[in-house]
Amino acid sequence: MSATHSPLEILVPLDFSQGGREALRVARELRAHRGGGVTAINVVLPPTHLDGRPSWIESEKAERLLEARELTRAFLSEQGIDDVDVLSAGGDPAREVAEQAARMKASMIVMPAHGKGWMDRLVIGSVTERVARFARCPVLVLPPPSRAERAPADWASLSRVLVPYDFGDPDRRAVNYARSFVDDDSKLTAVHVTPLPSPPVLEAAWNPFDPKKMLENTRGALQMDLAKQGMPHVRAHSRLGLVGPELAAAIEAEDAELLVVSSHGRSGLGRLLMGSVAEGLLRRATCPVIVLHHEDVSD
Repeated sequence: MSATHSPLEILVPLDFSQGGREALRVARELRAHRGGGVTAINVVLPPTHLDGRPSWIESEKAERLLEARELTRAFLSEQGIDDVDVLSAGGDPAREVAEQAARMKASMIVMPAHGKGWMDRLVIGSVTERVARFARCPVLVLPPPSRAERAPADWASLSRVLVPYDFGDPDRRAVNYARSFVDDDSKLTAVHVTPLPSPPVLEAAWNPFDPKKMLENTRGALQMDLAKQGMPHVRAHSRLGLVGPELAAAIEAEDAELLVVSSHGRSGLGRLLMGSVAEGLLRRATCPVIVLHHEDVSD
């Protein structure tokens, strides 16, 4: 990564799991190469009434937040970490993490795909979409060791970064953001997924469906669009089918170390983070995934 990029202020939600340890490791490695700071946040879930409403007593809340900070500092001390700031918050984990990231003007949130306790609820299912929707900074989600087949060995020298591309400005900015993780544009691949005609058998006889030609045309259009954006050396890749499965297949085909995806697009990718496709991708991706808010993907 180039030293010309801005320093990173990184927020790490911490629940004392192995995934949290890995998130801290990655955050500190990124900081080592880019400068900036790392802050760990522990979110305390409030007690609830029988109807599910939160029930905080202010004195109890203050005591529990202090305890959470002390436990977090002890957790860090056990690992010999003394260069991470510590925060605690009480309430809904997704909102608290996103709001704290906004308050500290974080440039990135780093968190595991699986944790324990509240972290499980933070990163799986509908709360994942809420974090991506609430956060106004990139969110880096790390796969668990059981499927981290392509986890980068060194975040300073990534060689294969994949960016879903839908010919919209958010995706163009996403590619530009991804450039901060490589030292050469040729290590980036933009991939466009074209939906299959439905049903292809009903295509007119004078305009038969030719998948090979469609893929070639799309790849050519993608290369041209990238060149217009001043990124002629970014590799272009086109696929045909359903967005989620094809992106997962592209990770495998390209042996990607990192997937960088914008949360908004003009067609299939625009729905990527709004439902089962996103949940499936974050649960099954074999490499880390960075989710970018569509208005905040500049470096």
